Amino acid sequence: MSRLKLLMDEISERFLSGEDQSRKLLVNGARDLVLKGLGLIGFLVMNAVLARGLGVEAFGHYAFVLSVVLLLSMTARQGMDSGILRFVSVYSAQQKWGFLKGVLVWMTIRVGVVALVVSFIGFAVLLVAGSLAAPGLRETGFWGLIFLPLVTLSQINQYALRGRLWIVRAQIPDLVIRPYGVTLVVSLLLWTGVSVDGGDAMAITAISAAVGLVLGWVWLRNSLPGEVFSVAAEHEPKAWRQVSTQLLLVSGAGFVLTQMDIVMLGLLTTTDQSGLYSIASRLSAISIFAIIALGSIGAPMIASLYAREDTEALSRLVKLMARISLATLVPMGLLFAVFGPVILSFFGDQFVVVYIPLLVLVGGQTLAACFGPAAMLLTMTSAEDTAARVLLFSVVANLMLNGLLIPQFGMLGASIATALTTAIPAGVMFFAVRQRLGISSTAF
Repeated sequence: MSRLKLLMDEISERFLSGEDQSRKLLVNGARDLVLKGLGLIGFLVMNAVLARGLGVEAFGHYAFVLSVVLLLSMTARQGMDSGILRFVSVYSAQQKWGFLKGVLVWMTIRVGVVALVVSFIGFAVLLVAGSLAAPGLRETGFWGLIFLPLVTLSQINQYALRGRLWIVRAQIPDLVIRPYGVTLVVSLLLWTGVSVDGGDAMAITAISAAVGLVLGWVWLRNSLPGEVFSVAAEHEPKAWRQVSTQLLLVSGAGFVLTQMDIVMLGLLTTTDQSGLYSIASRLSAISIFAIIALGSIGAPMIASLYAREDTEALSRLVKLMARISLATLVPMGLLFAVFGPVILSFFGDQFVVVYIPLLVLVGGQTLAACFGPAAMLLTMTSAEDTAARVLLFSVVANLMLNGLLIPQFGMLGASIATALTTAIPAGVMFFAVRQRLGISSTAF
């Protein structure tokens, strides 16, 4: 840990004049890296246990319903997860406790109500048309709709806690309790000889989300200063709604691209295909793990350097980030190319069929990484409108390409659609960065 601290101090001195706040951000980023690593391992182990324990069909039901629920959850949050992070941070720094109380209550209630409405509509649809679904899929869907408001509110808690700088505890419900809790319970049931299907797995997932939600509420309350509970709530809903809508376009697009191919495979082919392909999608996420963790450190540094108009340091930082990203992606691509079938067989022999789609997905991510952190540069330098337009185009293009390619090529078509709509927008945003900021975001 002492070496890590020295490294964080050296980076802070080089790029941010050694400011105390910058050091805190870097240390939080390092802790975030460790926790995300634990969470990634947990999710991979959970998926391996579920894939082997449930079988391809039941696991396909689980993977399909989970992707649908996560997309609905993103919609129900309305961008207010990122919005609550931004406003909680601002009001805490300014000690505007009335507005802090107001935004927490206002956003939580609105997100919770929308999530419940979406769930009730989903229940109605399943009651009316659920008999048309494959056996087992309807039950999994019911439990998925119970899971929906729980995971949605848990996400709001997570971002609010991050706004209070409780970075590690904020993510424990999603990255520790849910994956490790589901793995433990399902493993115990299978070990005792109890049969587990997709509905059972989703029910366990919902229970773990409820535990995480309660724990998150306790931590959020403990993170707030006493003044919050003694002042009257103040509101500025127009500003809260406007900022949240803009952030939804920016943050939601990337999430949609990671889930839409799984959902459309289930709709256009079978949920078995969704289950098989979901493993390729989860494994490809390992390739960009370092990039995501790097963003926790790099994003605030980019914002600070831009605010100080230190273009030279900003250019050096961006090039360094791009090179680190490629340095982690290329070895991971080679690892999957050589040992992909062996790694996939860990989830079950049936999953080896997604070897080529896995390589296509990683190839798209590698090509995107060649353009560097262009999207981050745009969103951290008051050019989020450009990033939002490009990312919105990528979502629409992804839907169209999935619709065209999946009926013809199945899982390979889904991977091609996702790879193209990951790499091409990255190139477009690279040129936007050069035009608006006058710097190159590539590693070369």
